[in-house]
Amino acid sequence: MRATYCAMRPFGRMVTLMGIAADDADLTAYNMNLTIHSVMMLTPMWLGLEPRLRAQTQIVRDALTLVAEGALRIIHSGTFSFHEVAAAHAYLEAGEAIGKVTLKIG
Repeated sequence: MRATYCAMRPFGRMVTLMGIAADDADLTAYNMNLTIHSVMMLTPMWLGLEPRLRAQTQIVRDALTLVAEGALRIIHSGTFSFHEVAAAHAYLEAGEAIGKVTLKIG
């Protein structure tokens, strides 16, 4: 996360679906006055919040329409087999990946 924080401008905003690691040093985020939003997409389903669930469904539909129209691209950096998991981690840690990296299981 620290690299993400350092790449942001002061008073920047970060939205994460994955949350923030408990052991992550937050001094950079604090000093940069960053706003961090954690978004748990399953909360409306878990809590039975139907209006929120419908709103999220529409967001997903809109995103899929943009993908289908070519207005939104998913960047895929590479695929590794399950047996290459160490190589996949090395690839990510080396900063080689631009976009998503897929681990193929089976």
